[in-house]
Amino acid sequence: MDNIGSLVGLAMNDQAGAIDYLKGAPRRVTKEAAATGSAAHDVFERLARGE
Repeated sequence: MDNIGSLVGLAMNDQAGAIDYLKGAPRRVTKEAAATGSAAHDVFERLARGE
């Protein structure tokens, strides 16, 4: 986890907010992976078309 200090600060001030942040982690990771996959798919399609 890259931002543990921020999460600890959030947990100390807003426990419910920290829990919501952690619950949303899978969606953040999935969204980033989907964007990467879409970009790669676009590149490979263009390569297959000879562009």
